[in-house]
Amino acid sequence: MFCRNGFTCNGEMRLRRARINGFVDFAQARLSNPGGNALFAPGASIDGGMFCRDGSIVDGELNLLRGRVNGDLDL
Repeated sequence: MFCRNGFTCNGEMRLRRARINGFVDFAQARLSNPGGNALFAPGASIDGGMFCRDGSIVDGELNLLRGRVNGDLDL
């Protein structure tokens, strides 16, 4: 899942119990939900890794409660 290079999400991005068989890449993205969840992904399963780097901006919480990242988690 590629959400990068200027991708913007205003409000809560929901990936609750999502099954992703590859990477989640937020490089140079902006996730914004001040005072709430910017990314709501409890119980999500990400097999490749998750990346929020290279100028990513997250304004809000990253909720991965009971989630699994089977690879690198690079924040």
